[in-house]
Order: sequence, then structure tokens, then C-alpha cells
Amino acid sequence: MQELLKYQELDSKLRKRNAELQNNENRAKANQMQQYMRDSQSKIIVLDESASKTLQMINKLKQEQEKVVEKIEKILKASNNTEDELLQNEEEATKLAEVLSKIERELTNIQNKLVSINKDFEQLMKNAKTAKSNLIFYKQEYEKAKQQIEPQIETLLKELQAQKKKVKPDMMAKYQSKSEGKIFPIFVPFTNSRCGGCHMEVPVGKIKELETNHYIECENCGRYIYKI
Repeated sequence: MQELLKYQELDSKLRKRNAELQNNENRAKANQMQQYMRDSQSKIIVLDESASKTLQMINKLKQEQEKVVEKIEKILKASNNTEDELLQNEEEATKLAEVLSKIERELTNIQNKLVSINKDFEQLMKNAKTAKSNLIFYKQEYEKAKQQIEPQIETLLKELQAQKKKVKPDMMAKYQSKSEGKIFPIFVPFTNSRCGGCHMEVPVGKIKELETNHYIECENCGRYIYKI
């Protein structure tokens, strides 16, 4: 049992070192920057498509505007032979002027939309540039942490492999059967008639089994309770 507990102690240290890397603040921030840059790229594509469509709408309205202006100019240049023709041309010119006014309002709104799109695009590019700079910094800081911790992990892995050879195969099999789960430590002491992991009271019948076999499986948390 002592050899297994030494193995578990080394395993615990190894898990902590791996967790330090996994939960490293700079690593998390670097991942955030990468995600932000991916999201920004998607938004830039959407803005680019929107800007393209907006420009098409502006060009279409300008073409319509030119046609209306040409019609108005034609009416103004026309020779009006009769009073009826004069009234008719004035009415048509008035209607065309209203259409022209509507087109100009639409143009103004759409052009304002394009200005807004350009502002959003510029802000996104600025933020993406900042995110890229931050990403480089956080990656560098994370690499520094890796350079410090990875040699410790390698040393612990070697010690763990060496210690594994000292543990009885049947005990190691029980340990490894639960080592990928969420419970840790896997072997816990019998303390005040309770499981050293979940602190549930051990039934009397199980205590007798523990006295004989020196370890039992906790019925509540699944850990192995040992008594030396």
C-alpha cells in the first residue's frame, strides 16, 4: 500500500503541474484573442458583403436619379403649343420632382449606412490589430511558463514510471481503472469511521471487510478506502 500511496502522491503532483499549464491565465487570454480574431474575420466578411450590396443600391439609385433629371430637363426644354400641354407638362414635372426628392432621401439614408459600415470596419480592423498584438504577448508569456513547468512534468513522469514498477499489479489495475475519472485522490484513508474522500460513514459490515482486506471501495463516491 505504501508504494501505491507514493505513486498517488507523484500522480497528484503531476496533475497539479498539468493543471497549471491547462489553466494558465496567459493561455486562456491567448485563446480569447484567437477567438476574437476569428469572430472579427467573420464580421469583416459580413460587413464587406453589406458594403458591396449598399454600393450596388447607391449606383442603382444614382442611375434612376439621372433618368429622372433627364426627363425633367426634357420637359423644361419642350415647346408648349397649347395651355393643356403646358399644364400636362407642369404636372408631370411636379411628379418627377417628387420622385427625384424621394430618390435623394433614399440616397442620403443609404450613404449614411455606408458611412456607418465603414466606421464599423475601421473599428474592427483596429481591434483585430490590438488583439493580434495581445495574442503575441500572451503566447510569449505562456511559453515562459511552459519552459519552467514542462521539465518538472518530464521529471515527474519518469519518477511515476519508476514508482509504478514497485506497485503490485492488482493494486495498480484498480488505481488505473479510476484514474481517468473525476475522482481524485483514488485511495483515501479510513478516518473516524468515514471515507477520507466523501466523508460518508462506512457501514459496520464494510469496516470488518476493511480490517481483513486493508482496503474497500466506497459505496458512495467509488474511491478506495484504505487502512494501514
